[in-house]
Amino acid sequence: MSHHHPSQSGGSLSLRDSFNLMYMLASAHATCLTPMMRHSFGVEALGWNGLGAFLVMGVAMMAAPGADMKSLFCWWLMAFMLQRLRTMKLVRNGWVAHSRYDGYPWLALQLPLVHDERTAKTIEPFLCLLGGMLLYPISEAVGQFVLLGIGSLSIKLSIERQTERVKLQRLRDAEIEQRSLIERYRGLSLNE
Repeated sequence: MSHHHPSQSGGSLSLRDSFNLMYMLASAHATCLTPMMRHSFGVEALGWNGLGAFLVMGVAMMAAPGADMKSLFCWWLMAFMLQRLRTMKLVRNGWVAHSRYDGYPWLALQLPLVHDERTAKTIEPFLCLLGGMLLYPISEAVGQFVLLGIGSLSIKLSIERQTERVKLQRLRDAEIEQRSLIERYRGLSLNE
C-alpha cells in the first residue's frame, strides 16, 4: 500500500511554486510595458522576461484579435529591440550595471516631485492607471492590457523589495556573526 506524502507533488503546485509562477507572470507582463517606460536595462534583464512578455503579448492578441493589440505588439517589439541595442551600446562604451537591472524609469522621473529611481518605480503602476484610462476609450483591449500593469508592476516591485530586505538582513546577520567571532578570536589566549 502506498502512502501519499504532502511533500510529494501529486500534480498540484506548492505554495512556493505558486508564488514563483505569480512572480514569473507578473514579470512577463511588466516587461510588456517597461521597455516603453524605462531605458538602460542590464544585459540579461530582458532575456527570460522578454520571452515571457512575447508569450503574454501573443496570448493577449489571441484573446483580443484585432489591429489594436497587433499595433501594441509592434510598438512593444520596436521598443524592446531598441532597448537591447541601447544596452549593447552602453556596455561597449564601458557602462557597468547588474546584469538583471530592470531599467532606469525615465518616464516616471518626468513627474513633478519624483526625483529618485526608487520613488519613480513606485509611481509606475499609477502611470499604468493613467495610461490605461486614456487608452481605454480608444481601444478597450489595449486600455485593459495597460491597466493590468498596475498589478504586474506592483507585484514585481513588492516581491523584489522584500527579497532585497531579506538579503540585507542576512548581510547584517553575517556581519554580526563575524564581529562576534573576531571578538572571541581576539579574546583567546595563546594557550587555549
